[in-house]
Amino acid sequence: MNNLKFKLLIVVSCLLLVVSAADAANSIDLSVAGVGARPMGMGRAFTALSDDVNAVFSNPAGLGTQKAWGFTSMTTKLMDRVEYRMLGGTYPTDFGTFGVGYLSASTPAGYLTTDKASLSGAQAINYSSSMLILSYGRDLNEAIKNSGSIGKLSVGANFKAISNQFEGTDGSGTGSSADVGLIYKPNATVSTGLTFQNVGGTINWKSGTKEDMPLTTKLGGAVNLSKVALAADIENSSSSTLVHGGVEYRPFDGIALRAGIDQSALSRSESTFSYSGGVGVKMSGFSFDYAYRQDGTLASNSTHYFSISFQPEAVKTAVVQNEQSDDAITLSTTDGVYRLSRKSADKSILSYYQ
Repeated sequence: MNNLKFKLLIVVSCLLLVVSAADAANSIDLSVAGVGARPMGMGRAFTALSDDVNAVFSNPAGLGTQKAWGFTSMTTKLMDRVEYRMLGGTYPTDFGTFGVGYLSASTPAGYLTTDKASLSGAQAINYSSSMLILSYGRDLNEAIKNSGSIGKLSVGANFKAISNQFEGTDGSGTGSSADVGLIYKPNATVSTGLTFQNVGGTINWKSGTKEDMPLTTKLGGAVNLSKVALAADIENSSSSTLVHGGVEYRPFDGIALRAGIDQSALSRSESTFSYSGGVGVKMSGFSFDYAYRQDGTLASNSTHYFSISFQPEAVKTAVVQNEQSDDAITLSTTDGVYRLSRKSADKSILSYYQ
């Protein structure tokens, strides 16, 4: 056919991680391909945990309890040809914590030609997709001046601007969506999280085609002890219900070992499990994280993830009243119990690290 415009040699393979044939008419959230090496090492079960800068991508409500600025980055190569990048940062204020995130993926996508027999002289086509995320989280206990006696509740939201480009041909699309999340911590070790991702998400292509981004709901739970954290998520969309689970073991200060199981949809009725693992090293606020995800469907899509992050330790200060002269003071907070010895002043200042 002389009017043949495209002879595609590959599919946009960054979407092969989770896209199903049943949802081919929908657009896919770019963040499904990776949300940081730490969450990836835990099977992407991070909705209720979200206790670092990765919260920008997993659950913005997690920003509400973070009192120190920070940044994170990640790089990987999917299918040995899709360059995937992630950058994120957070900054706390008296009115909540603000965050920004950026995701990008690019890959060769075929050739522009009218010759079915030969690609000689054909123009190469490259596909790229990017997403800019503006994020906000707030600890409601601080907003309403609640002591936290019934636990902590944080809420958050994302606005996401999306751009898709086919370089080498006249094809582009732009769109937007929103995320809403919350995290509730009844005590210092247990947390639950809920997110609604891609609320009102659409992509409008230059050709006039409009694609929807399916609403995805994630419900998660986590237990975070002194040396181990356990997390699990249930993910639901119009096409599937999936589970994710992960564990993080911290045998020594600054060292973390991770493992996870990650379910992905193949179609409306089929899914597959992939397994992941990773390690993290943290020194003076810097974190170096690595994860490996074994793809249960495509062996060539088994992927290495690398993240570099920084978040200084947040110092908390509390004023305690000594009512028994020279005795040691015990201070109970929602984060733990701490002791301070004092000898003279009626009041003492106790600083401790989060």
